[in-house]
Amino acid sequence: MNPIALMLSLMGKVLEKLNNPSPRPAQVPKTELKLAETHQQLQSAVNGAFQADLAAFHRFAAPLLLIPNLVSVLGSIELWARTTHQGHLEILNQQSQAINALEGDMVASLEHLHDREAAWKPVRDALEEVPELIETLKRIPGWSGNASVNYGTASDGQASASTNLANSVPSMPSAIDRVIQGNKSVALRLNSELKRSAEIVAAASGAPWMFPRTRATGPALAKAAQMIDAAVGGDMASGFAARINDEANEVLDGIDPWPTTA
Repeated sequence: MNPIALMLSLMGKVLEKLNNPSPRPAQVPKTELKLAETHQQLQSAVNGAFQADLAAFHRFAAPLLLIPNLVSVLGSIELWARTTHQGHLEILNQQSQAINALEGDMVASLEHLHDREAAWKPVRDALEEVPELIETLKRIPGWSGNASVNYGTASDGQASASTNLANSVPSMPSAIDRVIQGNKSVALRLNSELKRSAEIVAAASGAPWMFPRTRATGPALAKAAQMIDAAVGGDMASGFAARINDEANEVLDGIDPWPTTA
């Protein structure tokens, strides 16, 4: 096969891979982060903790209600506990709204990233043909002298740059995958903190008149709120995002500027 025919054949392969990428699976598994589900468990733990505290307090207070001077004191303690618990429920409701919005955004983002990851793969496959294509252009049949030498040398520069690009592109799907895994890591850490908060609330103990579980709920919800804010604000993802950005810049530095002369 002569160089021109070979060139056309290779160009056809490149275009075919770009225009006819391998189809994605008919059904992509839906991303499940379970953030809302885990937060619901925290809500159940907080409600269960208050009910346990209230039952213990009533058992403790029952014989003391016969003492007139203690009735108002015990009533004040229970009122404080109920008011505090109502405040916790309002905090949980605000957290639930933030969690639901965050999970919805993350699931949509992850599905988009999976699409982008798949889109890069045919580009990678097509670029594997480029070095061979450029090789056929190094020498034009019938050319000779300085024109041929200069053209061939310039083609060498293009071939080198194209090879660098072809070597860099395969890293794009894996870079996108690291973004995917980074997002999942954020969800995992947030899930862990929500579960830990639920465990702290359920495990609290103390004197029945102190409503120990209800008292422990406030700090536990504050810690959970910090993690939720960090996830919503992107702070939890900043570390891996910065590393991936540095890697991308390093790849770009390797192919810029693109050679246009020998």
